[in-house]
Amino acid sequence: PRLDEGAIAMQIWRIPSISLEQSNQISLRVEREVKGAFPEVKTIVSRTGRPEIATDPMGVEISD
Repeated sequence: PRLDEGAIAMQIWRIPSISLEQSNQISLRVEREVKGAFPEVKTIVSRTGRPEIATDPMGVEISD
């Protein structure tokens, strides 16, 4: 059966040499654009540089 939780997941990849501050600025800009394009979106959570699984490498250039 199809599962529809009413949620989407996306990953943002940036150049590896990006600073944490720049990475956060990009995440905030993407969040604003998503909310502007989809008014039904109520909550957005961004996690930067911290993988869901502790053994996966994930630098500040990656957000999900």
